[in-house]
Amino acid sequence: MTLSDSVFNAYSRYYDLLYRDKDYVAEPALHPNENCVDVNYTIFARDLANGAVETMIETHPMRHFSLPELDLLAQMSGFAVVGTEEFLTDKRPSEETWGVCFILKKVA
Repeated sequence: MTLSDSVFNAYSRYYDLLYRDKDYVAEPALHPNENCVDVNYTIFARDLANGAVETMIETHPMRHFSLPELDLLAQMSGFAVVGTEEFLTDKRPSEETWGVCFILKKVA
């Protein structure tokens, strides 16, 4: 779990106490030359007591890593990448993947 996920989960728990009915949209804005992405969240929360909907907008800047970049970092640290997969799905990582699990083996 990333720090950004932790913050979002904290907000989520807080708003659960107040609203109980929420949805969100996450839209990435890539900055490829910086290896960064701004994840723009639009959160819709409906107060179950009166039906009012509150819209909250947040931007979570994040650093991302490419597969070759992490492979190089692993090699430089004495590890070999023995597997990669989408987190919790076992699918191959793609440009649509938000979380990747790397399996490393110490080689030295």
